[in-house]
Amino acid sequence: SRGVTSSQPTFRVVAVVVCVLLCVVPCSGDMKSLVTGAVLGCLDNALLGQPLEIWKTRAGQMSNETSIESLRYILRNKGLPGLWVGLQPRLLECSTKGAVLVHSREQFLNLCARAGIRGTAAGFIAGMGSGVAQTIVMAPTLLLVVHAN
Repeated sequence: SRGVTSSQPTFRVVAVVVCVLLCVVPCSGDMKSLVTGAVLGCLDNALLGQPLEIWKTRAGQMSNETSIESLRYILRNKGLPGLWVGLQPRLLECSTKGAVLVHSREQFLNLCARAGIRGTAAGFIAGMGSGVAQTIVMAPTLLLVVHAN
């Protein structure tokens, strides 16, 4: 059982199937940017973000261990799945963050195009604007998570 409950593999399979279906189902441009952002946010977190976060947290908590010793501890005591403990709640957060970021970026790029702003300036405005939009939407969620812990 080494850190994985029976519901986790089922959840992962369902999540992958839903993500694949959402990517191939034709939808409007607005919906497509939301889905694209959510899927990219989940993939980013599931493939790299969560394992590094677990490792970083262990290394930060155990100041007497080196980083390599922290990783060895996780792998020895929880196995490879131990790097993905707590993934499900993070997927909800990351899908929301990704959806907001990509969707708002598209909206800012559309606004810039209508205003006659193109190229690097449009990219700069869209990047800043989408970052601000993401922060405004996600800040209350972060406060709830921090307060709960």
